[in-house]
Amino acid sequence: MPTVTILLSLLLALGPARAMPDTTGCVAPDSALRGVLETSAEYWGTVGQQTVIVRDGRLVVEDVRGKADMEDGAPVTPETRFFVASVTKAFTGALLRRAETGRIDLDAPIQRYVPEFPAPPGPSITPRLLAAHLAGIRHYRPGEQDWSLLGRHYDDVKDALELFEDDSLVSEPGTEFRYSSYGYDLLAAAMQAAAGRASGN
Repeated sequence: MPTVTILLSLLLALGPARAMPDTTGCVAPDSALRGVLETSAEYWGTVGQQTVIVRDGRLVVEDVRGKADMEDGAPVTPETRFFVASVTKAFTGALLRRAETGRIDLDAPIQRYVPEFPAPPGPSITPRLLAAHLAGIRHYRPGEQDWSLLGRHYDDVKDALELFEDDSLVSEPGTEFRYSSYGYDLLAAAMQAAAGRASGN
């Protein structure tokens, strides 16, 4: 099984999303950036690392280092897949841009965007509460973060809601901060619906 460590994605001045960045003029990191990458790898104890810098939709720097699999010694390559975990929460942060353009209402019941998600009794779960970890949706249970769960692929973010959609809330929406990766899964599903496209498109 690949040993997954950390993914560094340095995104500068991103333009509109593109299927594949233009690699024209892509160069290796200069000595200063190499020093930063080496220091971060040493500090975090990473065994494998990918770094890209994208500017105006163009891939301008790409660097790979270390091992993708400690058992067979396979090196990290540009095609190596990393488990990015909560790094994805930063991308869901585009929520506010959608709210500014009227694509999503921060205070609407989440069922406006994900009608199949069961509505709990009491106050509504909203995108605002989900983004602030105030929706009362549980986080991983002890022992739940194993590869039978984390290694599972879903073609659509909505498919992952089955993992927690029938569970009781751990607190009433809006009353307590409860960190929840599952809450961000639901938020991502709402953003996907508000954008009018399925994940992966």
